[in-house]
Amino acid sequence: MRKNRLLALALAAIATTATWAQEDVTSTYIDNADFSQGTVITKGVTTYAYDIYDATNNTKGKDANGSGLQTGVTGWTPNYEGSTYYIQKEGTEVPGNGCSGGIYTYGGTAWLGAPANVVPSADTDEEGIASGNALGITNVWTHKGFYSQTAKSALSAGSYKMTIRMYCKPSGNNTAIAENLFGYVESDGTTHYGSTTSFSTSGWITETITFTLSNADQGTFSLGYEAANAGIANVPKFFIDNVTLESILANKEELLALITEAEAKAEGASIGDQLFQVSEEDKTNLEKQISNARAVYNNSKATQDQVDAACETLENALDAFQSAVNLPDPETPYSIQQKSSKLYLNLEGEKAAISETNTPFYFTEGEDGWYYITDGTNYFGLSTANKWDTSTNTDTKSKITVEPKTLDEGLYYYILTKTTDNTKQCLGSDNTAAGSALYSDKTREQDNSYWIITEMAGDGLTLDETETTAISDEYTDTDVTLKRTLVAGWNTIVLPFDVDASTAESVFGNGYEVATFSNDVQLKDEIVLNYTSASAITANTPSLLYLKAEVQNPKFEGVDVKPTTDLTVSGTYYDFVGTYVYLTDNSPIVSGDYIVNNAGIALANGGNKLKAFRAYLKKKSGAGARSVKFAIDGTTAIGSIETEAAAPLYNLKGQRVIAPQQKGIYISDGHKKLIK
Repeated sequence: MRKNRLLALALAAIATTATWAQEDVTSTYIDNADFSQGTVITKGVTTYAYDIYDATNNTKGKDANGSGLQTGVTGWTPNYEGSTYYIQKEGTEVPGNGCSGGIYTYGGTAWLGAPANVVPSADTDEEGIASGNALGITNVWTHKGFYSQTAKSALSAGSYKMTIRMYCKPSGNNTAIAENLFGYVESDGTTHYGSTTSFSTSGWITETITFTLSNADQGTFSLGYEAANAGIANVPKFFIDNVTLESILANKEELLALITEAEAKAEGASIGDQLFQVSEEDKTNLEKQISNARAVYNNSKATQDQVDAACETLENALDAFQSAVNLPDPETPYSIQQKSSKLYLNLEGEKAAISETNTPFYFTEGEDGWYYITDGTNYFGLSTANKWDTSTNTDTKSKITVEPKTLDEGLYYYILTKTTDNTKQCLGSDNTAAGSALYSDKTREQDNSYWIITEMAGDGLTLDETETTAISDEYTDTDVTLKRTLVAGWNTIVLPFDVDASTAESVFGNGYEVATFSNDVQLKDEIVLNYTSASAITANTPSLLYLKAEVQNPKFEGVDVKPTTDLTVSGTYYDFVGTYVYLTDNSPIVSGDYIVNNAGIALANGGNKLKAFRAYLKKKSGAGARSVKFAIDGTTAIGSIETEAAAPLYNLKGQRVIAPQQKGIYISDGHKKLIK
């Protein structure tokens, strides 16, 4: 079922159906559609088809064929079904089939069925269409009489409109027919006939038949009807002026609107797993459906059914895409911080302002993807005086939407208000001092228009390994959750708070080990990185952490958060560097650096990613092309690895080894090498 957002479009499309683009394809598929070719009837034709009436001499002459009278019409084949009548004529039984037809000239004296049914003059057609000749048809007593023509070539798949302009001469009180045979019959026998079965008005009429072909088809055009159980006095007589066939080009207005909407959403999508972002896979799926829909839209031969199916598919894709967006939880508090001032949104007083107080805010859902922002008491809003002055009055709360914006420094957001004239304007301030008022008349790309929105874990703090903005605020006696899985084995870690031995054992479990970087020394052809065991983690100091079992999302209670920007422990050949942000496309990790994990020491090749609250080894000048080994309290740990300039290392089975974990003999550059 189509969603409400498209209801107006759908109704508009229905209202404009009659104006859909059409292409006249009559000459492509139909011969002699105006009946200009064929033998013209000059004498009256009786319905029972046993004689021809000579209006000029007032005499009757027997039909030369002796049975059935439907005279030749070029390109059209006469058809009749029903029992043969044997009619007494001057004492002799003459056969007839109850069907008559042929070509008439407008304004002539020939008649159809009875002398009273003379072909009309062309100028009686108020639409001015009638000209030349007309095809006359009349049938009686349940007989079927019709002309048919196989299409000159296969009709392309699509929708068509067949229009038959004709003069109807009804007789008596009963002008009903048993079956309408005006229309198109597909090659498999599927019929598309007109719906009119009663003709009560004498004069010019138009019979219109619309049909859709799912596949190319070379069927048959039909002109005629099956008579009711009545004689010539009570059946209609038709004089058909012409037949037209038009290809109905599918209405694609709704599809175009959906494509436009989908393209805007895909183009504006921010990729990631943060608030108001979507995954790369979800965006790719939407773009694929946009491409498919665009192909249908650009297909001039697309049927309405194909267009409708494309609309439904794309609309479902849009719904799936919208559902995939990481939207705010209405029960979760969020911190809203201005990028330029490092101050926070505040709703105290008459106007929204920036403040040093980090107030928790909630996003409550409005209509059509809009939200309201509240601190639980007040709502962000626009004053009634204009479209940009802010207010904290609940009665004037305003809808907002949020758009992610990725800068070199990280992920930020625009907070956009919905004004009274349905435009979007950015929230920002003129100044960066505490207490500065906020206004909704700012533009994108202004420093004061960027905001940082982060989840606040209840009364505590959540540190997410995918953060792209470094933590900078201090917190006292706060519960902190680290959104990260610490694996069994070796990890690197850096935290903006101290973790004492008691807390470490409670959080990490028995058997945990902590080691801090002391120094590095060169011993022959290798560099040894010396670490010292510790029982606690020191704030802002990158460390190695060993666990016996995996720990997911560890929580630290009652800690004092005091982040710094200097997270480096320096050595002679390498620095051990921590990070509070997810290092992605603009990663400072370059070729020659090392990433440390439970698998060993991984040599960076440039552009390596590293999630937040981890550390890596930064190569310094003078390190040279030497292998690297870890030592904790003088004992080798984790393993060693050759640098990019060293020859590959193989075990005695001929298998290449990147980071040997076992002591023994290895082969390098054709020589044996002992790893201790």
